[in-house]
Amino acid sequence: MDGAPGVAALVYQDGRLLYAAQAGVIDPDDPLLVASSSKWVAAALIMTFVDDGDLALDEPIGRHMPELGQPAANITLRQLLSFTSGHAGLERPSDLRQSPCISLTESVRQIASEPLEDMPGSTFRYGSGALQIAGALAERVAQNPGPSCSSSGWLGRWPCEAAGGRIP
Repeated sequence: MDGAPGVAALVYQDGRLLYAAQAGVIDPDDPLLVASSSKWVAAALIMTFVDDGDLALDEPIGRHMPELGQPAANITLRQLLSFTSGHAGLERPSDLRQSPCISLTESVRQIASEPLEDMPGSTFRYGSGALQIAGALAERVAQNPGPSCSSSGWLGRWPCEAAGGRIP
């Protein structure tokens, strides 16, 4: 998909619509990428695995994803969720250059193959592929790769086919 088919903006204050604008055509059934607006959902879903004891915030992710190699394998879930993993941020966003049709596993492989910009834990860089890695880590622990984005926690089954099977 080259560009968005349309855009809509709504501004509310105290439950009252103040402004509405629309350009282009958006069909209600068209899948749309939601980008950063899904970060809080991804983080909350991933934290259910921490709550259940399946993941630990300060454990190196290489324990569950040894194929990442160094230095990525030593990054922690806490660093991924706080955007301090060392991956490039918005100034060089490798995840935004990816096809939305690739699997989460392939997305992570590509992101992890990029050199780190900083030592993990040292610098905040918003917009990196950190949540793709965190999402793949959760999938690995749940042993549920694929587009259904199932959760054993509060979200139940969340259909992600429209998002290409990718939570983050």
